[in-house]
Amino acid sequence: MNNTFLKIHPRDNIIAALQTLASGTALDLEEGRLVLQEEIPIKHKFSTEDLEVGDAVYMYGVLVGRASKTIKKGGLISTENLVH
Repeated sequence: MNNTFLKIHPRDNIIAALQTLASGTALDLEEGRLVLQEEIPIKHKFSTEDLEVGDAVYMYGVLVGRASKTIKKGGLISTENLVH
């Protein structure tokens, strides 16, 4: 069991950090290895894939928003780059 992040549903393309994760941290996901592009504070989310403007963002298996800016794989999800 991984205690550093939480992915709820196979469709999710963002994951919640269960502790603060440093930039450059490598995580082994079902989809493969992911390297965080920046620090991810506890309870914040990060992307599991490259997202372009308008791309759908899923959490809990449901659409929670769309990317309003380009988000790199391993990048922080915030109100600056996601529209609900």
